[in-house]
Order: sequence, then structure tokens, then C-alpha cells
Amino acid sequence: MFGRQTSGHEVRYALAAGLLRPGDVVVDAACGIGYGALLLDAHDDVTYYGIDRDISVVAVKPHGHRTFIEADLRTWKPTFEFDVAVGFETIEHLEDYEPYLEWVRRARRYIVVSVPIVPTKHENVFHVHDFKRDDIVQRVKADGDWQLLQYFDQPWEHSCVYVFSRRGVSPIDPSTFRRGSWARRAARRLTRRR
Repeated sequence: MFGRQTSGHEVRYALAAGLLRPGDVVVDAACGIGYGALLLDAHDDVTYYGIDRDISVVAVKPHGHRTFIEADLRTWKPTFEFDVAVGFETIEHLEDYEPYLEWVRRARRYIVVSVPIVPTKHENVFHVHDFKRDDIVQRVKADGDWQLLQYFDQPWEHSCVYVFSRRGVSPIDPSTFRRGSWARRAARRLTRRR
């Protein structure tokens, strides 16, 4: 899309950033070199936690609202509350991904994940699982508190990006609209329907 290898990830991070509100806490699982932080906390109005098993490669500087934690996602569990969980191209690397899914489902509002939806185990020695499109949907929705808000394919990366919302959560924040505006009334109706 932008002629760079990272463009697919940048699109995912931009999507996740659009779901954040000032004051939110976001957890970026398998953050790699940390460039997702530059999009997720672009306005310095959210608290960002990047989690990876090796943070020595992180190329982004931490600051008061940006923290990188070295941890194994197969066993790590956050000790803090968070609003949005992000995990791009992560779950297929975890032999036992249930602990990961357990803490991801603790998010207060959204889960944004991507996963390859074509077989990749034979091509990538770090992938221990292959998934079909609905596999992730069924696993995230397993506890009944989550619904699929949207998904889209990234065919050039053989991946699908999923956005899940906690039941009753709307991507529209009614408090941001002027009293009596059509948008505020529509947002209230949308929120009541869920």
C-alpha cells in the first residue's frame, strides 16, 4: 500500500489507534521494535504498554506514558487494567495461546488482532498454528462477553484483521457530541441496541 514492508502493520495500528480515547490504557502484545507505540500513543494522551520477549530491540524511547515490558506471552498476565488489547501476528506463535486469550479478554472495550488465515506453518518455522477465518472469532467470543465488530482481509499479507468489542460498547462516544445533535441521538440509540 505504501511501498514499505511495514505498511500492513501500520494500517492495523492506525485502525487500533482510532478506537482509543484520551486516558485509555492500551497493551500491544508482541510489540517487536515498538514502532506501534508511535501510532497508538501519537497524541501522548494514552498509556501504552508494549510487551515482547526481547525488548532489547525496541527502537522507540519509553516515557511517562510509554512502557516496554520484557515477558513471555505464554505465561505473562497484566497486573493492571486496560481498555484496548492489540496483538498483530501474535497468536500463531504461541504453542499454548489460552493464557494469552484469557488476559486479552480482560480488556474493557476492544480487542484488535490479526492472524494469517492461510496455512503458514510449512513456510514459517515460528508459526505453530494455522487458523481459518472463523477460528479466532470463536475463541475470542468463547466467554460470551465479546462480539465481532468488524474484520477485513489483508491479502498481500495473507492475514485477517479482527476488531472485537465488549458487549454494550459502541465505537461512538455519545459524550463527544453536542447536546441535542443528531449524531448524539444516533449514538445513544446504537448503544441501547447492544
